[in-house]
Amino acid sequence: MMIVRLIVSIIAIVMIVIGFVTMISPIPFGIILILLGLVLLTLADPHSRPILKWIRKRWPWLDRLLANAQEHTPPIISEPLKETEPEKEEPSASKPEPTK
Repeated sequence: MMIVRLIVSIIAIVMIVIGFVTMISPIPFGIILILLGLVLLTLADPHSRPILKWIRKRWPWLDRLLANAQEHTPPIISEPLKETEPEKEEPSASKPEPTK
């Protein structure tokens, strides 16, 4: 089982690197490779989930894309993606609104 995780992690990292290299091409195929690599890495290595959580929080467009993808994927893929959902910041009730 450990060898399978290692192989999947290596494949995921290679997909991410190739995705960054192909992002300069006219067809944005690199974004798809990066997303697939991130999902594979999250599935293979639970320690990479906080990194994906940070990435999803930093880039809301990527968070929306992954949220849409997790609705249409089988549970084996959607469950780890749900764990990487960033916490939604609630408006603070302690801050008074400015008066005019």
